[in-house]
Amino acid sequence: MSHVATSRVQALKLYKNLLRYSQRLQYTDKDYFVERIRTEFEQNRDVQDQAELDRCLKVKQTNPLPF
Repeated sequence: MSHVATSRVQALKLYKNLLRYSQRLQYTDKDYFVERIRTEFEQNRDVQDQAELDRCLKVKQTNPLPF
């Protein structure tokens, strides 16, 4: 599996884990949290540079809730 494919799998896994976490939030927080997750992942959807992909994943894995 290529490094880009591996990064994609990691990003999808992180995305799913954050959405699962959102299910445990209070209803008032849930909608905001889910929208922020989607927005941030959508903003980085087209990143092709491997260094940038690695940086995005590292930032989100170390601090998935910066908002």
